[in-house]
Amino acid sequence: MVQQLESDVRGHIKLEHEMKIHMDYLENKLENLNSREKDYLDAIDTLKNQLEISQDKINMIKDARA
Repeated sequence: MVQQLESDVRGHIKLEHEMKIHMDYLENKLENLNSREKDYLDAIDTLKNQLEISQDKINMIKDARA
């Protein structure tokens, strides 16, 4: 009976260790995704600014022709 309980305890410890490894992996993956999201949002802001500048230039050219 003691051997069975020891075996159960070892099994639980092994499971906890595997869960910890998996949680660390998921946390790292989440950090990477959050970093990529920030990069994408920064790129979107840059493109929006470039679009706004281009639209302003187009409007200036149209106004100059009118």
